[in-house]
Amino acid sequence: MLLVQVFTSSANNQNIKPTLFEISEYAKILELKQKLEPITAIPLYQIKIFTSDKSVTDKEVISDILREMSLKDPRADAAFNVFDNKTFVGFVRFHRQVLQNGKAVDSLYYVTPDSRSSSSSAVSGLPKKRALELENPAAGDSTMPVFSQTDRLGTDEGDGFKCESSSSMEEEQPSCSTGMAAPQCIDRTKDCCQQQNCGKPDNRPPYARTMPENRRYGLVVSNLDSCEEVDSEALMSHIFELFESCSIKALHFSDCISMAKFCSNLLIVCVDDETAEWVVNAVDTLCPPHSCMPFIKFFDLMRCTFVLPLVRPGEPLCSIFSLMEKQNPDLVTDKWSVVNRTPLDPCDDNGDLVTDLCPNELIELFIDEDSKDLITQQCSKIVYFCWHLKVNFEC
Repeated sequence: MLLVQVFTSSANNQNIKPTLFEISEYAKILELKQKLEPITAIPLYQIKIFTSDKSVTDKEVISDILREMSLKDPRADAAFNVFDNKTFVGFVRFHRQVLQNGKAVDSLYYVTPDSRSSSSSAVSGLPKKRALELENPAAGDSTMPVFSQTDRLGTDEGDGFKCESSSSMEEEQPSCSTGMAAPQCIDRTKDCCQQQNCGKPDNRPPYARTMPENRRYGLVVSNLDSCEEVDSEALMSHIFELFESCSIKALHFSDCISMAKFCSNLLIVCVDDETAEWVVNAVDTLCPPHSCMPFIKFFDLMRCTFVLPLVRPGEPLCSIFSLMEKQNPDLVTDKWSVVNRTPLDPCDDNGDLVTDLCPNELIELFIDEDSKDLITQQCSKIVYFCWHLKVNFEC
């Protein structure tokens, strides 16, 4: 994962804390823009990203761009400039996890990416000499302080950050400078699909409590013996042994629901293809034998698309789908798995826009058969806010 610091043009005072969030190093520029939209209050289609010498497209991968920048100049700052169309509004700076001998060093994040890394490999470390240079920048250097992340894998707890002492890489006791306030903890579970019934137990299946964007990376593990339930104890023990014996460099699981049992199966929710592939291979070597199927395939979901007006840019899809359930009786979106979100250009006169009052996005997703039947009965439309959204199904 990459830690991202967002500095807006108004944040030129050191007392103003930059916004922090995490994003997969394999994420595309479009996903970065989606994260920036609620922070900058700029419509998605107006956000433009530039490196120091060129603009980048929505389909480019962040790690590929950073690697290209590092190959050109190993000391280049790992940062992108952010524009509102042609107006500069700030920049984002990336920090990568440092490894030594394949092990994380207190999960430190440094500014400059290692030029030896690749988009298909895990993040790698910096030489100690270079690391010390970054930790103790010369006067006037624009390099920001170094932060460490609480080491966590597959839990439901939020991540915390702390300042590292600038005296030595080997000093274990962290201390924060009085001149720089520590970043606030990031509540990464706030976007989970939580039921809006305060104080009442959430009895929905676990996949209903994870984000629609992450369900595509969900895996359903079942016992090959149809008379037996999933052997969750054997599965967890097997995976734990692999964690101990293998070189685990970059596995990432959902902060909402990472692993939970439902019916006779076990749901594991990852956040990228690499982690999902690793889990599938791990289950293949489990004894007793189990199957591991992608969430979309297990529930035999069907692909469809619709154009969504972003009434409140940055609104989580969970909240949007929840409103759809209220406006469309009997509609249940628990299994809806979003695979792509594409902003539409408001200047394109192609008839795809629902309204010119707000930004529009093309949503590509997989839904269950019950949802399809209900939507088909409504003339292939979903009621959302003041509109009837046309849903297009693949033949």
